[in-house]
Amino acid sequence: MRRKKAEAAPRVESVSSENPKILRCHAIMARTGLSRTTIWRLVRAGEFPASRKIALRSVGWLESEIDTWIQRRFDSAAAGGAQ
Repeated sequence: MRRKKAEAAPRVESVSSENPKILRCHAIMARTGLSRTTIWRLVRAGEFPASRKIALRSVGWLESEIDTWIQRRFDSAAAGGAQ
């Protein structure tokens, strides 16, 4: 008996706001320079974007929310340094 070939998933050429990109913890750590513990501490304190469940035992963050958080940190640091 022959098996049918599984159809390949459609390729995504680019990621845009229509197709949000999910980042895992290691990517967040690399982008922010924060440790895993600090990230989770900030999430619990409401000072970092909340993670989203993407599978039974994994979470991720929306890239756009992380980028916004980083920009706000730079903006607030610049405003604080200007005084």
